[in-house]
Amino acid sequence: MTHPYKGAKMVLAGGDPIEELKFGRSNQRALDSKTGEFNAHDKKDLMRSITSLMESVSSGQVVEQDTTMTAQDATDARREVLASALNDATGQEWAALGSGLARQISEEASRQGFLRRIAQGQTLRQGEVPRVPMPSHDSIAIVATSASSVGYQTIRQRVFTPDEFEIQANVRVENLDIEQVNGDLLEHAYNDGLQAMMVAEDRLWKDAADKTVGVVNDLEYIAGELTTRNLGNLRQSVARWNLPVNTALISNDYWADIIGSSDFAAFLDPITKYDLALNGQIGTLVGMQLLTDAFRQPNQKVMGAGEIYIVASPENHAAYSTRGGIRSTPTSGANAGNSTRGWFMTEPFSFVLANSRSVAKGKRV
Repeated sequence: MTHPYKGAKMVLAGGDPIEELKFGRSNQRALDSKTGEFNAHDKKDLMRSITSLMESVSSGQVVEQDTTMTAQDATDARREVLASALNDATGQEWAALGSGLARQISEEASRQGFLRRIAQGQTLRQGEVPRVPMPSHDSIAIVATSASSVGYQTIRQRVFTPDEFEIQANVRVENLDIEQVNGDLLEHAYNDGLQAMMVAEDRLWKDAADKTVGVVNDLEYIAGELTTRNLGNLRQSVARWNLPVNTALISNDYWADIIGSSDFAAFLDPITKYDLALNGQIGTLVGMQLLTDAFRQPNQKVMGAGEIYIVASPENHAAYSTRGGIRSTPTSGANAGNSTRGWFMTEPFSFVLANSRSVAKGKRV
């Protein structure tokens, strides 16, 4: 069976390649397929292009689709694959479909997920346990105890062994919807799984980062627009502990502040590759990589309006472990008295924000 997301990438809503995108009333293509870069005349034009691409994703003008066929053909193909898998008496097609969805969700989490890009990862083999070297002189860590809960823990040993738990997603499809061809159900299943897995990981990190506020680094209150002073204060909160400051996670409203400020102009280096921008990497500012979830679907965003986090390098910040990907098990609602079918997806996981000094938060008031 050919998996319906095998050739998935960002395209225009009508199915045309994303390189056909044009902003506003311009007749010029916004993106260059040969270089993989924005078509921009200068830095100001590049910043406007990044902003326009954010708006195109938010409005649904740019979507994720299978690029080997038209949008309608891709939808029809997903429906056929889903119907075929439902009617397969052996159950092998249904299991393979779930495995393919799980693999695509795992790849998307590695590409777009905040936690996996700013924390140090470890893939465990059977029999191994997660082991995290702890920063010297630190005694308070923020440790995930379940897929939705983190808490403070006093740690005095040099190597910490965080508890493992499972992040789970119960993805289901209604049989009646299949019979009535009610929407693109496989697309909905993919988005439900992505929300349950990748977004759960990112919310774990964000909850942990929020719990560091006041432990060592105080909250930076931002009145009105973000200023270079605000950013300098946040950066110094982390750098004063002799930690390399690598990343700034920003809500999309701060992007407007940054590109609209002449004070930031000299320090901002916007990203030129549009595929990196679509994954949330929008530039470099004072040596820090700028990340945002502005290019995600609304139900997959984790940053609140007016939030900004400054984070040290992964080896000085946090650690997580997996066991090689998301596992998918076919499920049926027959035993519960309904006609749904789906997949139970699980991911063994551990996470610890080991160094409270390594992150500082700002909030607009």
